[in-house]
Amino acid sequence: MVIKIKRSRNPLLIGSVILAALLCVSQVLNQRLLILLCLVGFLAISAVAAWQGRAVPVLLFFLPWSPLLKPDPDSLSYFTFALIVVGTVSFFKKRFSINPYCLSIAVMLFLLTLISLRIEENSPTASYLLFFFLLALFPTIIGELRQGVDFKMLTLYFSFGIIMAALSAKWLVGFSAIARYIDVYSWSVVTRYSGFYGDANFYSAHISAALAGTLLLFLHEEKGRSRNVYLILSILLLYCGFLSASKAFFVTIALLAVFWIWKFVVMKGKAVQKMLLFGGILILIAVVAGSGIFAEQWKVIIFRFQQSSTLSGITTGRTDIWADYFETMIREPKLLLIGKGYINELILGKASHNTVIQIVYQLGIIGAAFLLLWEYFFIRATWRFHGKKVDLLDAAVLFVGAFFPWMALDLLFFDEFFLVQIYVVAGLIATGKTIRAQKLS
Repeated sequence: MVIKIKRSRNPLLIGSVILAALLCVSQVLNQRLLILLCLVGFLAISAVAAWQGRAVPVLLFFLPWSPLLKPDPDSLSYFTFALIVVGTVSFFKKRFSINPYCLSIAVMLFLLTLISLRIEENSPTASYLLFFFLLALFPTIIGELRQGVDFKMLTLYFSFGIIMAALSAKWLVGFSAIARYIDVYSWSVVTRYSGFYGDANFYSAHISAALAGTLLLFLHEEKGRSRNVYLILSILLLYCGFLSASKAFFVTIALLAVFWIWKFVVMKGKAVQKMLLFGGILILIAVVAGSGIFAEQWKVIIFRFQQSSTLSGITTGRTDIWADYFETMIREPKLLLIGKGYINELILGKASHNTVIQIVYQLGIIGAAFLLLWEYFFIRATWRFHGKKVDLLDAAVLFVGAFFPWMALDLLFFDEFFLVQIYVVAGLIATGKTIRAQKLS
């Protein structure tokens, strides 16, 4: 199967790149007025993108920049405000049309969590209200996949945003004003970068998702020039990912490579051409490895794995934390059935480090079932519109790159929870086999 990509100019991408550069300059200079102007500009470009039906690409571009989208380190990120703006603009653009199934499920889940909060004598928080706002309005945003937003566009925006943020953070850490937003963890021979994010695993989770996209587009692209672009992006993303020195990232990439190579072997094409292409990839890998670009990061990864002799050590204690959460939920029937009520309360002061466990802990089994049902109706209309059949190996590549890191992270409270889902759906549509055509009603 071949994905045919039309060339088009992307003024929103150019505007996003310029705005990100201006934001860096403003933060380096520590000029509050300039920073606020950049933040207002970000909200403006988000609103314009939403009105044009291009909000998801812009949001994916700025996702790695979200910790920097603040007037100061202790403030709330304007990325959160952008989600509200985008949701509201999309709602008005759709003439107040809303997915009734998703809305109904959101209301039921809202009532369930209110009951849980009442039992626990807790009150709703701002993040709680935002979560249900997004549950109600994000189905209007995924409609962009029916109106010209494609997987190639999303991957380019996402990849450019990640690479720019990762490399600029590594370079700008020397400036004290902006270094307040950048965390670099160093001990022994280990140095871990995380872009503008405070957690290297969150940072690398963005990268593995985008990398899955570039690798799939590389396989499905028929033009050599475009294929080379995806290959270059993949190498740059891989470099940025290795800067995190994340064991989870390394395991994700290894598993991703298995499915990607499997897909390459079984996909249609002349054997000679495939062998030449694969040989070219191996030569490129050898050249990059020989250049020493990854040498230091590779030593750090090896060192981190050598320090772990048990499963708990390899997972940095996550298996012990998972056991604590399981035991607590089993002991408390209320917690297992209806959860904590979407509130930031942890067991023994530690996050669950697993999105599935976090969902059950926060929403309970009943709430998790509601959320799963919401997911179904969230993608159903868009999927039916395109009339596609999932390619299982393509889906495996996407799911590993996008969701496997979620098994070591708590993402229910974060913006990635909604955006990455749209990205994966776009990828499945782009690589799926057409089984019927359907007009937009």
